[in-house]
Amino acid sequence: MSNPKILLKKVLIIEPNSEYHREITDILIEDGIITEIGEIESNDLFETIDAEGSMISMGWMDMRVNFCDPGDEHKETLASGTAAAKAGGFTAVAVMPNTEPVTDHKSQIEYIQNRGEGSGVKLWVIGTLSLGAEGQELSEMYDMHLAGAKAFSDVGKPISKSGLLVRALQYIQPFNSRILVHCEDKSISAGGRMHEGNMSVSLGLKGIPPLAESIAIARDIEILRYTGGKLHISRVTTLQGVELIKKAKQEGLDITADVTIHHLIQSDESLHDFDTNFKLSPPLRSDEHINALIDAVNNGVIDCIVSDHTPENIENKEVEFEYASPGVIGIQILYSLYQTYLSDKITLEQFITCITVNPRKTMGIDIPKIALEEKAELTLFNPNIAYIFDSKSNKSLSNNSPYIGKQLTGKAIKTFF
Repeated sequence: MSNPKILLKKVLIIEPNSEYHREITDILIEDGIITEIGEIESNDLFETIDAEGSMISMGWMDMRVNFCDPGDEHKETLASGTAAAKAGGFTAVAVMPNTEPVTDHKSQIEYIQNRGEGSGVKLWVIGTLSLGAEGQELSEMYDMHLAGAKAFSDVGKPISKSGLLVRALQYIQPFNSRILVHCEDKSISAGGRMHEGNMSVSLGLKGIPPLAESIAIARDIEILRYTGGKLHISRVTTLQGVELIKKAKQEGLDITADVTIHHLIQSDESLHDFDTNFKLSPPLRSDEHINALIDAVNNGVIDCIVSDHTPENIENKEVEFEYASPGVIGIQILYSLYQTYLSDKITLEQFITCITVNPRKTMGIDIPKIALEEKAELTLFNPNIAYIFDSKSNKSLSNNSPYIGKQLTGKAIKTFF
């Protein structure tokens, strides 16, 4: 049984809105509550953790993960998914409804929530916008909301029927929820395997132009302007999309957005040898889009950074590129990818805000604090630890990652929740 009294010594606090931000201090946690912050004497009653050189922030939240349970437990289970999340420093995740069957009824919401109990990771469940995620009729959103669903989305499917999105945004307003949309015009992207550009021409693969995303974002913003409500653009990848979201925010519309860590650090050039682990939906874009996405994170146009953790089995990845399923795992190494590839482009404060405060604001969830008498929902991490991420240390049941076997820098050490 773990000691109910934990003393963290000489830890650097990272919480931009806190009076303790950038202060190296001690933190005492008793029965899950922060009881002291300051210089504290160690004694035998405490489990003392020497945190010199390490940092602590409020617990991290990933607002887009796919845990495949129920239905595809050979790829991931809720147990393995939460283990990967915890190892990655996350105390909360938003679980997408791409289960089998999809999460479109309150009983499925309750199943996922119950399976998360005791895991050390809070599972916030996203229900489908339409029945069966088929884009025809609205799902039982209010019933799912009462059961605990925090938002609604048709997973990675675009909403082709404009009228359905109109009704959804109107329907959710009395209970103050949010619609998450994947923006893609399938009539433009159909048959595409990667970003349309020099690399797609070089590889002889049909490309997906940025227009497929931006025209869908423009439509959804126009609908939001008409209906009101709360809209979230998932997995933005284009500079055109960024500009549309920026203008919508300036107009005062309640719109938020996220970007995956992978779209911030890898370009379509990564596909030069047809590595299917770089095949994503939406696709990796060119450097001009990456630079626009990084700028959008820095200036707050993009609110959240997500892993879009998408486990896939070998049979769906070790095939010809054209036939491979898109997706990559990433929740366990999201911080490591930031520290290794992005720490000189996005400040630590902004990154932490994108994985702590902003996801919770977007989802309408209470935000933890590092303050006296507050519940200890915390992530301890060290930016200097170098390690090899391999299939043995990987907590996911799937290994579809281009970083397996690679040295990364920066690691989550422990979570408190």
